[in-house]
Amino acid sequence: MLEKLMDEFNIAELMAKVEERTPYAVVAFQECERMNILTSEIKRSLKELDLGLKDKDDRDWDFLRTSKPSSGPQKMPVKRGTERSSETTAEQSSRKELPPRQTPLRTVAPVQRRKTSMFEDAEGDDLLDVLRRGKGPKKEAKPDISLPREKLLRAKEIKARKKILRENRQNAEMERAARLRTALIPLDEVRAEWEKSSGPFHKQRVAEHCAMFRDLFRGATFTPWVTLRVEYRQEDEHVVPVYYGNMVTPSEASSPPAVSYEADKGSLWTLLLTNPDRVTNIPGNDMQSGKEICHYLPPFPAMGTGYHRFIFLLFKQDCRIDSSEDVRPTPCHRLKLRTLSSFDLYRKHEDAMTPAGLAFQQCQWDSCVSWVSHQLLNMREPVFEFARPPVYHPPQVKFPRHQPLRYLDRYRDSKEPTYGIY
Repeated sequence: MLEKLMDEFNIAELMAKVEERTPYAVVAFQECERMNILTSEIKRSLKELDLGLKDKDDRDWDFLRTSKPSSGPQKMPVKRGTERSSETTAEQSSRKELPPRQTPLRTVAPVQRRKTSMFEDAEGDDLLDVLRRGKGPKKEAKPDISLPREKLLRAKEIKARKKILRENRQNAEMERAARLRTALIPLDEVRAEWEKSSGPFHKQRVAEHCAMFRDLFRGATFTPWVTLRVEYRQEDEHVVPVYYGNMVTPSEASSPPAVSYEADKGSLWTLLLTNPDRVTNIPGNDMQSGKEICHYLPPFPAMGTGYHRFIFLLFKQDCRIDSSEDVRPTPCHRLKLRTLSSFDLYRKHEDAMTPAGLAFQQCQWDSCVSWVSHQLLNMREPVFEFARPPVYHPPQVKFPRHQPLRYLDRYRDSKEPTYGIY
């Protein structure tokens, strides 16, 4: 059986012969490696079986060699008084004639060390199996730059929720309204509770999904514990709020927004609008008393560039910040002067300010962008168009079979006129 087994594949030699590692080649290498493991396991099992069979044959031969052939039963004259003693002596003599008992040998399988596959990562997971399961590589822990916050004990939260449920069940009016389907849910209270409990984590996930942290802080993340409310007031007393990725047209955002948040008395804050706009040293939540570094400019996403993100960031300051170097003239409609890196700003004042609030909107081109470009920025409006690549056709075949009648038109010069049925 051992001679019939195939030899193991030389993986290194096979990989050296392959010029391009396509997915099919990678799967083939993996199957060859698994076949090598299976072959080595079969060889080991056959060797153990052979050793076991040889050990059994040797024990049988030793038993036949030590045993004596019996010539039939022989009767011996035995006295009455010595009958019991003769039986014991006979048993002892028969025990002496039997071969000594041998304990069967147990073959111990050699310890097989697990071979590290060339398609495994550092943790031992097969990369192809990981791709089939849809499990990506484990992400590294991102640096957290959010405000420190005391963690509430889970037991206290559960106790408070049970208390509320108990009170609601004992409320006869609420029970009657629920039966009659006339109960009204206080949405303001629900939103306030959401903002305190799981809202900051939901905002963080949305911002991470929209690549906010990657573009603003180069991978660092933070949890927006402070609720930032941004609203654009319209002429007809209509209010357009900014949530977490909702659509706001440039016409609706033509005027500066109203920003509000909860703050302790005596605290200092910094408000940053990327694209860009910044106000620093805001005492409490009084926006008018803060020092404006650069005045507001309406959004101007260029035509053909899709949706643009406009992010409002709120930083909490530990002390006053000297931003005299960053002050822009008023009015400032030169894009070079308005250009500001959020990451450089945070790195410059990293010890004095911490991100605490977040809100963002998405804008797309409309007619208001043309007015901003011509009247405020005094420049031609940039327009981007998608340059479609030429239609791909495979190389022309001399004798095409099973092709449509207009097959040759694919390879005809576009300037050459067509005649006949074409």
